[in-house]
Amino acid sequence: MQVIHIYNRSNLELIAKPITTSTEDFKSNSERFYPDWNSETMVFSEIEYLNPKIENGKLREMTKDELYKVGKYNLAKNELIENGKIKSVELSEYEYIENNKIKLNREKKTENILKELTNLKIEYSEKEFIFKEKYLQKNRELDKNNLGNIVTMLLVSK
Repeated sequence: MQVIHIYNRSNLELIAKPITTSTEDFKSNSERFYPDWNSETMVFSEIEYLNPKIENGKLREMTKDELYKVGKYNLAKNELIENGKIKSVELSEYEYIENNKIKLNREKKTENILKELTNLKIEYSEKEFIFKEKYLQKNRELDKNNLGNIVTMLLVSK
C-alpha cells in the first residue's frame, strides 16, 4: 500500500491522500484511486511536503531562502542575508546580529574582562614566595592586612 499526496497546482494546497497499491498503478489509472483526479489542475507526489514548490514540473520542498522571501521563515540568531541568500555565521558569546550586521555586546565583553582581571589579581596576589630561602609562604591579602594592623597597633602602643 502506498499513500499518494495530491496537491492543487495553482496554490499547492494538499487536497487528498488516497491509498493506492503502488505509484505506478496510480499513474496508469488515477481515477480509480481518486475519482476527482484532473492532471491539468492537480499534481501528485509520494512525499508529503510542508511547503511544496513546483519546479520543472516536479514537486519539491521550498528552501530556507525561498521560505524567507515569502515570510515563512525567521532567521536564526546566527543567520544573516548576504547576496540574497541566508548565510550562517559563527558568533562569539559577545556578538549578535542586528539589522543584518554583526555587532559586539560591549557591556558583556567589558564585564567579562573585568571579572577575568579580578580573578588574575587574586591569583597573583596569593602567589607563593620563598621566605628566608627555605620557607614557602603564601602571599595573601589577608596576611598583608593583618600585618599592617599589627604594625599599626605596635606603633600606637609605643
